[in-house]
Parts: sequence; structure tokens; C-alpha cells
Amino acid sequence: MELGMEAVEDDICILKHETAYGGAGESPVSVCAGDESVASHFALVTAYEDIKKRLRDTERENTLLRKRVKQLEDKVQDGGGGGLH
Repeated sequence: MELGMEAVEDDICILKHETAYGGAGESPVSVCAGDESVASHFALVTAYEDIKKRLRDTERENTLLRKRVKQLEDKVQDGGGGGLH
């Protein structure tokens, strides 16, 4: 779970950087032209794909954790819970 928290902190850091340096208020269309616009688009697509992958990974981890919680709950209800390992 450490990795997920670091990713969130990275996103927050990026947002703070954009806010501090005025990047969030500028329109990429008016600032970028030609190759820069293509590079900007590529960067956005890459970031979007990365976010989708991280979301899938997080959802997978969440599913595994839910299954583990269910197993532990069942174990406790059956009286076999001598402690959480």
C-alpha cells in the first residue's frame, strides 16, 4: 500500500507545482504550437494511460483486501480466530 500513497503524493506535488508556477491557468492550445502541441498531447495521453493503469492496480489491490477481510471475518465468526496474522 505504500506505493499507492506515494503515487497520490506525487500527484499532489504536481498539482502544487502547477499552481505555484501558474501552469494550471494557461491554455495549452494558446501556449503550444506545432511540435510542442503534439508533445503536450502525447504527455497528456501518457499521463492518462498511467492513471488508468494505477486505477486498475488499485482496484485489484482493493479486491484482494476485501477478500482477505471477508476471510478473516468468516474465521472470527466460526470461532477459529485466535488472532490476526
